[in-house]
Amino acid sequence: DFKNGFTIVVVPTDDLEIEGNYMGHCVGTYCDPVSSGRTTIYSLRDKRNQPHVTIEVVNSSQNYEVSTVMQIKGKGNDTPVEKYRPMIRQWLGSTNLNYQDCRDYWDILSEEEVLSILKSPGRSSSNRMLMDFARNTQNDKIINLIIQMLKDPGLVDGFTEEDRNKLMHPM
Repeated sequence: DFKNGFTIVVVPTDDLEIEGNYMGHCVGTYCDPVSSGRTTIYSLRDKRNQPHVTIEVVNSSQNYEVSTVMQIKGKGNDTPVEKYRPMIRQWLGSTNLNYQDCRDYWDILSEEEVLSILKSPGRSSSNRMLMDFARNTQNDKIINLIIQMLKDPGLVDGFTEEDRNKLMHPM
C-alpha cells in the first residue's frame, strides 16, 4: 500500500479478463499460465480499485525462488504514465523479483537513473538488455554514453566484437 491510496494487488485468474478489458491489453488471455502458477499478474490500483499498470511476473520452476518481471504495461500496452512510475519502481525495489533485465523496467526509469545504471561498474543488467536498449532509445545522452561504452572494450564486460559491430553499424 502506498500513502496516496494506491496499492499493488495480485490479480486472480477470474479477474484477468476484467483487467485486460479495462487496460486495453491481452492479460485476459493469461488464465492458463496464471492458474498453473507459472505466471503471476500484479496490478497497480487506485483507491477505487481501478487498474493503472499491469505487471507480468514469470515464476521459476524451482520452488518459485527466482521470479522474473516480463512486462510492465500501462493502458493499451503503453509505457505506464509518469505519475505511476515511482510507485512501480518503489514496489519492485521492495521485492525479490528479477526486474533489471525487463525492457519495460528501463522504460519507466528517468534519464538520470538510466545513466547511473549504465555508468556503474557492477551494473546488473545483461549485455543483451543493453544492446536492446541502445537500439530502442531516443535519448541522445544515453545513446552517446552507450557508444562511448562500445568504443572502449574495457567499459562493457562480455561484449564481443560482433556485438559492438551490430550496434555501431546496424543493418
